[in-house]
Amino acid sequence: MKLSNNLILATALLSATVLTGCASSSSTKAKGLKATTSGVTSLSDCENITVFAFGVPAKGKADASTGINFAHDIENRLVADFGPIFKSVAFGDKARGMEKECLVTGDITKYKPGSRVARAILIGLGAASLEGNVKVVDANSQKELLNAPFSKLWAWGGIVGASKGIDDMVKEASASVAATLAKAKGWTPPAK
Repeated sequence: MKLSNNLILATALLSATVLTGCASSSSTKAKGLKATTSGVTSLSDCENITVFAFGVPAKGKADASTGINFAHDIENRLVADFGPIFKSVAFGDKARGMEKECLVTGDITKYKPGSRVARAILIGLGAASLEGNVKVVDANSQKELLNAPFSKLWAWGGIVGASKGIDDMVKEASASVAATLAKAKGWTPPAK
Protein backbone atom coordinates (compact mmCIF):
# COMPACT_ATOMS: atom_id res chain seq x y z
CA MET A 1 0.00 0.00 0.00
CA LYS A 2 2.86 2.39 0.86
CA LEU A 3 4.46 1.76 -2.54
CA SER A 4 1.27 2.64 -4.40
CA ASN A 5 0.87 5.87 -2.36
CA ASN A 6 4.45 6.84 -3.23
CA LEU A 7 3.78 6.02 -6.88
CA ILE A 8 0.65 8.18 -6.88
CA LEU A 9 2.54 11.06 -5.24
CA ALA A 10 5.42 10.75 -7.72
CA THR A 11 2.99 10.69 -10.66
CA ALA A 12 1.16 13.76 -9.33
CA LEU A 13 4.41 15.69 -8.86
CA LEU A 14 5.61 14.75 -12.34
CA SER A 15 2.27 15.82 -13.81
CA ALA A 16 2.46 19.13 -11.96
CA THR A 17 5.94 19.73 -13.32
CA VAL A 18 4.97 18.89 -16.89
CA LEU A 19 1.66 20.76 -16.91
CA THR A 20 2.96 23.93 -15.27
CA GLY A 21 5.72 23.97 -17.88
CA CYS A 22 3.17 24.28 -20.71
CA ALA A 23 2.91 28.03 -20.25
CA SER A 24 6.14 29.86 -19.66
CA SER A 25 6.89 32.82 -17.43
CA SER A 26 10.17 33.20 -19.36
CA SER A 27 9.78 35.96 -21.95
CA THR A 28 12.14 34.38 -24.45
CA LYS A 29 10.29 31.05 -24.29
CA ALA A 30 6.76 32.39 -24.04
CA LYS A 31 4.27 31.79 -26.80
CA GLY A 32 3.37 34.99 -28.64
CA LEU A 33 -0.15 36.36 -28.75
CA LYS A 34 -2.24 36.27 -31.91
CA ALA A 35 -2.79 39.82 -33.11
CA THR A 36 -6.28 40.87 -34.15
CA THR A 37 -5.15 44.05 -35.92
CA SER A 38 -6.23 44.05 -39.53
CA GLY A 39 -3.51 46.47 -40.63
CA VAL A 40 0.12 46.66 -39.55
CA THR A 41 1.40 44.23 -36.93
CA SER A 42 5.07 45.13 -37.27
CA LEU A 43 6.81 47.31 -34.73
CA SER A 44 9.95 47.64 -36.88
CA ASP A 45 9.69 51.46 -36.84
CA CYS A 46 9.26 51.62 -33.06
CA GLU A 47 12.55 52.60 -31.47
CA ASN A 48 11.30 54.00 -28.16
CA ILE A 49 8.60 52.23 -26.17
CA THR A 50 6.51 53.80 -23.42
CA VAL A 51 4.40 51.33 -21.44
CA PHE A 52 1.28 52.67 -19.73
CA ALA A 53 -0.53 51.10 -16.78
CA PHE A 54 -3.14 48.59 -17.91
CA GLY A 55 -6.75 49.29 -17.02
CA VAL A 56 -8.55 46.97 -14.62
CA PRO A 57 -12.27 46.27 -14.13
CA ALA A 58 -13.99 48.78 -11.83
CA LYS A 59 -15.61 45.96 -9.89
CA GLY A 60 -13.47 42.96 -9.17
CA LYS A 61 -10.51 41.50 -7.33
CA ALA A 62 -7.89 43.60 -9.15
CA ASP A 63 -7.05 47.17 -8.23
CA ALA A 64 -5.04 49.87 -10.00
CA SER A 65 -1.76 48.44 -8.68
CA THR A 66 -2.45 45.23 -10.63
CA GLY A 67 -2.45 47.13 -13.92
CA ILE A 68 0.61 49.16 -12.91
CA ASN A 69 2.57 46.07 -11.86
CA PHE A 70 1.60 44.27 -15.07
CA ALA A 71 2.93 47.21 -17.15
CA HIS A 72 6.15 47.39 -15.12
CA ASP A 73 6.70 43.66 -15.64
CA ILE A 74 6.33 44.09 -19.41
CA GLU A 75 8.75 47.05 -19.31
CA ASN A 76 11.33 45.08 -17.29
CA ARG A 77 11.09 42.06 -19.58
CA LEU A 78 11.58 44.18 -22.72
CA VAL A 79 14.68 45.78 -21.18
CA ALA A 80 16.24 42.66 -19.67
CA ASP A 81 15.28 39.72 -21.88
CA PHE A 82 15.63 40.72 -25.54
CA GLY A 83 18.81 42.74 -25.77
CA PRO A 84 18.88 46.22 -27.26
CA ILE A 85 16.05 45.76 -29.77
CA PHE A 86 14.58 49.11 -28.68
CA LYS A 87 16.62 52.28 -28.03
CA SER A 88 14.62 52.93 -24.88
CA VAL A 89 11.81 51.36 -22.90
CA ALA A 90 10.14 53.20 -20.03
CA PHE A 91 7.00 53.17 -17.93
CA GLY A 92 4.94 56.36 -18.13
CA ASP A 93 1.54 57.97 -17.99
CA LYS A 94 1.96 59.99 -21.20
CA ALA A 95 4.06 59.96 -24.34
CA ARG A 96 7.66 61.07 -23.81
CA GLY A 97 7.77 63.08 -27.03
CA MET A 98 10.52 61.00 -28.60
CA GLU A 99 11.03 60.29 -32.27
CA LYS A 100 9.71 56.88 -33.40
CA GLU A 101 7.94 56.39 -30.06
CA CYS A 102 5.26 53.73 -29.65
CA LEU A 103 2.84 53.46 -26.77
CA VAL A 104 1.91 50.14 -25.18
CA THR A 105 -1.36 50.05 -23.31
CA GLY A 106 -4.22 47.69 -22.67
CA ASP A 107 -6.77 46.39 -20.24
CA ILE A 108 -7.10 43.48 -17.87
CA THR A 109 -10.75 42.66 -18.46
CA LYS A 110 -11.08 39.60 -16.21
CA TYR A 111 -9.07 38.91 -13.05
CA LYS A 112 -10.41 35.97 -11.09
CA PRO A 113 -7.91 34.47 -8.61
CA GLY A 114 -10.04 31.44 -7.81
CA SER A 115 -8.89 29.21 -4.96
CA ARG A 116 -5.88 26.90 -4.85
CA VAL A 117 -7.50 24.95 -2.01
CA ALA A 118 -10.74 24.45 -3.96
CA ARG A 119 -8.79 23.35 -7.06
CA ALA A 120 -6.85 20.88 -4.91
CA ILE A 121 -10.15 19.34 -3.83
CA LEU A 122 -11.84 18.98 -7.23
CA ILE A 123 -11.05 19.77 -10.86
CA GLY A 124 -12.89 22.87 -12.07
CA LEU A 125 -13.73 24.04 -8.57
CA GLY A 126 -12.09 27.39 -7.74
CA ALA A 127 -10.85 27.96 -11.31
CA ALA A 128 -8.59 30.98 -11.85
CA SER A 129 -8.74 33.11 -14.98
CA LEU A 130 -7.11 36.17 -16.46
CA GLU A 131 -8.13 37.94 -19.67
CA GLY A 132 -7.27 41.19 -21.35
CA ASN A 133 -5.72 42.83 -24.36
CA VAL A 134 -2.61 44.76 -25.33
CA LYS A 135 -2.52 47.56 -27.87
CA VAL A 136 0.42 49.38 -29.46
CA VAL A 137 -0.03 52.73 -31.17
CA ASP A 138 2.38 55.10 -32.87
CA ALA A 139 2.73 58.07 -30.48
CA ASN A 140 2.80 60.67 -33.29
CA SER A 141 0.15 59.42 -35.72
CA GLN A 142 -1.96 57.53 -33.13
CA LYS A 143 -2.17 54.73 -35.70
CA GLU A 144 -2.83 51.34 -34.13
CA LEU A 145 0.05 49.01 -34.93
CA LEU A 146 -0.90 45.94 -32.92
CA ASN A 147 -3.87 44.71 -30.93
CA ALA A 148 -3.88 41.28 -29.32
CA PRO A 149 -5.94 39.54 -26.63
CA PHE A 150 -4.51 37.38 -23.87
CA SER A 151 -6.35 34.73 -21.91
CA LYS A 152 -5.27 32.33 -19.16
CA LEU A 153 -7.40 29.72 -17.42
CA TRP A 154 -6.29 27.35 -14.66
CA ALA A 155 -8.86 24.79 -13.55
CA TRP A 156 -6.90 21.57 -12.98
CA GLY A 157 -7.70 19.63 -9.85
CA GLY A 158 -5.57 18.01 -7.16
CA ILE A 159 -1.92 18.86 -6.57
CA VAL A 160 -1.59 20.21 -10.11
CA GLY A 161 -4.53 22.57 -9.55
CA ALA A 162 -3.02 23.91 -6.35
CA SER A 163 0.41 24.35 -7.95
CA LYS A 164 -0.43 27.57 -9.80
CA GLY A 165 -2.25 30.76 -8.89
CA ILE A 166 -3.22 34.11 -10.36
CA ASP A 167 0.26 35.59 -9.76
CA ASP A 168 1.75 32.84 -11.95
CA MET A 169 -0.84 33.55 -14.63
CA VAL A 170 -0.06 37.29 -14.56
CA LYS A 171 3.67 36.52 -15.04
CA GLU A 172 2.88 34.18 -17.95
CA ALA A 173 0.66 36.82 -19.58
CA SER A 174 3.26 39.59 -19.22
CA ALA A 175 5.89 37.22 -20.67
CA SER A 176 3.62 36.55 -23.66
CA VAL A 177 2.98 40.27 -24.17
CA ALA A 178 6.72 41.06 -24.04
CA ALA A 179 7.51 38.18 -26.43
CA THR A 180 4.81 39.39 -28.83
CA LEU A 181 6.22 42.93 -28.86
CA ALA A 182 9.80 41.69 -29.32
CA LYS A 183 8.80 39.38 -32.18
CA ALA A 184 6.81 42.19 -33.85
CA LYS A 185 9.97 44.32 -33.65
CA GLY A 186 11.95 41.56 -35.42
CA TRP A 187 13.49 39.57 -32.57
CA THR A 188 13.72 35.85 -33.29
CA PRO A 189 14.01 33.19 -30.58
CA PRO A 190 17.36 31.39 -30.41
CA ALA A 191 17.50 28.01 -32.12
CA LYS A 192 16.75 25.10 -29.80
